[in-house]
Amino acid sequence: MELQTILSTDSAVIQVNLASSYIELEWLTHPSSQVFREVIIQAQTYAQEHHLTKWLCNIQQADFIESEDQKWLVKHVFTAFDPVLHHNYAYIIQPRVSEVVSAYHIHDLVELDANLQSRIKVAIFVDIDHALQWLFAPISQNEPFS
Repeated sequence: MELQTILSTDSAVIQVNLASSYIELEWLTHPSSQVFREVIIQAQTYAQEHHLTKWLCNIQQADFIESEDQKWLVKHVFTAFDPVLHHNYAYIIQPRVSEVVSAYHIHDLVELDANLQSRIKVAIFVDIDHALQWLFAPISQNEPFS
């Protein structure tokens, strides 16, 4: 799948494939809270404008996501997703404790919100191939591998 880069900084790269409704966000370093939120807002704005619903967020190079940023992501970004569309959000992590805790906490925040459960699924993977298989599986087969 060919990807078009819409943002490239020292901290993150955002790439998309409009035909596949796909957006990929890769963190190259551990972001500050301000950088995290700025990049996420840019990704969300672009995704909403183009109706992108398959998200891959690679946090392998980030040490963790701050607790307040996790809550902000779920409360302000995930709730802003178009409720008519079904979104899948796959995290790629290294099996380090800090990343695992961050990704699963975000997963749990979504699972605890019945309104979000109906429009977004979050899954966590340690390799990109399984994440992509999950993102592009038919909806009925869209259960996380991890």
